[in-house]
Amino acid sequence: MTKKKIFVLLSIPVGLLILVVGALFAYKQISQGEFSTLPDGINVSIYNASQDTIPESKLYLVNGDEERVVLSDFPELKEKNTFSFNTKFVPDQDYNLAISYEINGEKYEKIIMYAGANATKLGAKITVHSIKEKNGIKLKTYDGFRVYEEE
Repeated sequence: MTKKKIFVLLSIPVGLLILVVGALFAYKQISQGEFSTLPDGINVSIYNASQDTIPESKLYLVNGDEERVVLSDFPELKEKNTFSFNTKFVPDQDYNLAISYEINGEKYEKIIMYAGANATKLGAKITVHSIKEKNGIKLKTYDGFRVYEEE
């Protein structure tokens, strides 16, 4: 065989390998959507689209044994304001990301998303349309594999 034939025979599989790896990388980036630019860890953004002030709240992880890992306490959130945070915490067991707040002495809790063990990147964009209605929160979450939307 000539050097030219050997070069062609070797370049075809290498070229295909590069295409496959590039396609997998592109698919991963596209499947993350707007969460692709966020760093690893748990990323949460809360936007107050309601006309009410969101009271002081806690974001935490809770497992099946009701053990809680508080990620952040955040202050009152006025109308049209956003609170964002990132933590490098990577769950070592299965958790649910939840938020709790209190209005007029009544406690409210909402599970935002499932946070699987060893997920390197979790993201949640929370838009609050009403704190008094049961379905007043719009969620867009990324669990490390795919993006989910819930209204």
